[in-house]
Amino acid sequence: MTIIEQIAERQILDGQRGGAFDQLAGRGRPLNLQDDDGVPPEWRAAYRLLKNAGLAPEWVTDGREIDAARARLQTDLAQGRLVDEDLLAQMATWNRRIDRFNLAVPHARLQKPRLRIRRGRKCDGED
Repeated sequence: MTIIEQIAERQILDGQRGGAFDQLAGRGRPLNLQDDDGVPPEWRAAYRLLKNAGLAPEWVTDGREIDAARARLQTDLAQGRLVDEDLLAQMATWNRRIDRFNLAVPHARLQKPRLRIRRGRKCDGED
């Protein structure tokens, strides 16, 4: 947490203790997390149509598959799977999919790190 985040957190907590938020509209009621304020206006109708049809953009589905593959590889390695040519080939295939995914996502913060094996045979995308 950065110093600015710490200061903001402290001010929020002080405000809560002092009752500064007690008179806000909607207090005690759940937030509506179904709004589409984060979606650009020109995309809202398309996203709503996909959501109502039980569908998601292709990059969302791809991201879920990548996460599942990463978890499977981590489990395999934790259970003692050897790093062999087959495993490296699978990782190369998934890394190509991750590269395509990273080009398709609408924002850089949604990108996923490539798969790699660190010391200790852990499969991840972090240093």
